[in-house]
Amino acid sequence: MSETLLNWLNNEVKLSVPISDISSQFANGFLFGELLSRYKLLPTFDEFKNTTNRLDITKNYGLLQKAFSDLTIQLTEVQKGELLAKKKYKAEMYLYKLRQKISNKL
Repeated sequence: MSETLLNWLNNEVKLSVPISDISSQFANGFLFGELLSRYKLLPTFDEFKNTTNRLDITKNYGLLQKAFSDLTIQLTEVQKGELLAKKKYKAEMYLYKLRQKISNKL
């Protein structure tokens, strides 16, 4: 699954940075925001910050909450904590769900 996601992110989506470590690179929520923004699933991307500052990361996840909810993807406090802790395969799981939802919308 990870290889498929890496291929999708790097060759189709083409985020602002090459993706090599999904768990680490998506942990602060910034790249989730960029991904959603690319597919016009966020009203604005301007408020997202690519940072290690806890307050900014909390804001990133707050901004993601509505978009995930609109896509019927649950993002609980526990799940946010797992993403922040870079728990293995958590970010991949969300990316896989997002990929499916995006494919269905296109």
